[in-house]
Amino acid sequence: MDLEQFWNGIPPVTKAYTTLAMAISFAITFEIASGYSFYLNLSLVVNEQQWWRVITMFLPCMPFSWNYFLHMHMFYMYSRQLEEHFYLGQTAQYLYFLLVTMAMLFGVAVYQSSFFVASEFLSVLIYVWSKRFPDEHLAVFGLIPIRSVYMPAFMLSFAYFMGSVEQAKKDLLAMALGHCLWYLGDVFPQLTGWNPVHPQWVAAMFPRERIVVD
Repeated sequence: MDLEQFWNGIPPVTKAYTTLAMAISFAITFEIASGYSFYLNLSLVVNEQQWWRVITMFLPCMPFSWNYFLHMHMFYMYSRQLEEHFYLGQTAQYLYFLLVTMAMLFGVAVYQSSFFVASEFLSVLIYVWSKRFPDEHLAVFGLIPIRSVYMPAFMLSFAYFMGSVEQAKKDLLAMALGHCLWYLGDVFPQLTGWNPVHPQWVAAMFPRERIVVD
């Protein structure tokens, strides 16, 4: 598979997030822009109309590094699997799900005075992915075998035992939000017939896309 085929094969929402994150980190790495231009600052959003900060707060706005590429690799893998399989032909529904996730995290960020929530955003995504694909077999760091359903708990434990209590708190919060989103999107509709995470009006406005198999 050549580079063009690989690029064209990335689903649109995953591609858009990855492209924007890479572009911003490229600008920060080569000092074209500063990370201070992208953190959440409500005063600048309201008074200076710097609305992009409401979007970039969900991106890993940092120079290229091992942690950055690990973050992007994990987002790419789990987002792509969700978009290509669980949301197959339903790009608008996947985008709406991510917007609901962002809205919840935005409220948390304002309450906690957080500047960025890229880590929490990724952790929520991983939690939801682990509930929807619970039987995937992974090898963490290429060495530790683990079932996907235990991945969020592993990340939480790893952060805690590595001494990153702050990251463990973020992972715990993300697991709670991810569980709420999973319950509202996958369990609650079976009990009530109403799905607040995948509403009918989105499906009506954006019908399921036709999948063409060559």
